[in-house]
Amino acid sequence: EILGPIALPAEALEQPYVQLLWRYYHVDGDSGARAQLRLDDIVVAGQIEVLENLSVFAQWWLNAGCEAGNQYCDGADLNRDGRVDLVDFAALARQWIAAP
Repeated sequence: EILGPIALPAEALEQPYVQLLWRYYHVDGDSGARAQLRLDDIVVAGQIEVLENLSVFAQWWLNAGCEAGNQYCDGADLNRDGRVDLVDFAALARQWIAAP
């Protein structure tokens, strides 16, 4: 699932060092005492670079071989279903619209 963009609190801006805490409370099925969760591709940036993101996205357009080994086509496969398609483009567009 793609989350964000999420704005940092004002006191975290322009600081040389900031720690982020991610809390996860959902437990499902037979996951044991603690559910396992993989977090990756966390990006902290001042702004979204539309042309840079579109350039990476375009390089992988309609690729159906996206997997963890190639980091889901360098992040272009936003929903991680193994291909870069209009669903991913819609997610990318939502990020652009929401960006400051």
